[in-house]
Amino acid sequence: MKILVTNDDGYLAYGIKLLANKLKRFGDVVVIAPDGNRSTISHAMNIHTPVTLKKIDIGLEVPTYITSGTPSDCVRMGLKYLDLGFDIVFSGINSGLNLGTDVHYSGTCAGAREAVINGVPGIAISTGREFFKVAEAEIDILLDKIFNEKLYSSKYFLNINFPKKTYDKSKDFVIAKGGTKIFITKFKNENDLIIEESHELIKDTNPDTDVYLHDMGYTTIVPITIDSTDYDAYKVLKGQR
Repeated sequence: MKILVTNDDGYLAYGIKLLANKLKRFGDVVVIAPDGNRSTISHAMNIHTPVTLKKIDIGLEVPTYITSGTPSDCVRMGLKYLDLGFDIVFSGINSGLNLGTDVHYSGTCAGAREAVINGVPGIAISTGREFFKVAEAEIDILLDKIFNEKLYSSKYFLNINFPKKTYDKSKDFVIAKGGTKIFITKFKNENDLIIEESHELIKDTNPDTDVYLHDMGYTTIVPITIDSTDYDAYKVLKGQR
């Protein structure tokens, strides 16, 4: 199996090195990562602006490339430019959670989503900011579960989050629905610069969502499709009740 690994934290991030090393037992790994942090860049990609791609050695013992582009660019270059015949794409391990509606902002999730758009299974993995204790202890178990149970598909990407800092280990790995996690943000103006001052967080309390289950100490696995059509609304708008 040929495995492409990317992230949005940049090629020097601890999480991508951990993930790439753990994936080596499952196949041939290639890393393509941004040359710096691209957090919350979502699915941005460079269409009209040229990007660089350079092969480097960062001690991973797998082919490693850095690019001036985004996580989506990394995947596009891996699948279409280098054209190495990748069978699956992993994105992460992100330093920072990507739960519920976070997936719309996340460059980590965008890397996995771009894979599926191109017909290749994609998996995004995240953990609490600067908290890798559970990820380090359980990443092998998670990867065995993904490959042995064939949880991956080219029809959806998996969005996976390890528990937060208040837990020393996962209660279990659970399949969940994507929940809502809404930031009510306040801004302030400092010398004509608008910056975020604070925010209130409104979390989903539905017990089968990743937002809720994550807070209960579970590692959540959410399958996310590319088709974002609301089919109930579609039927109503088409006059089919």
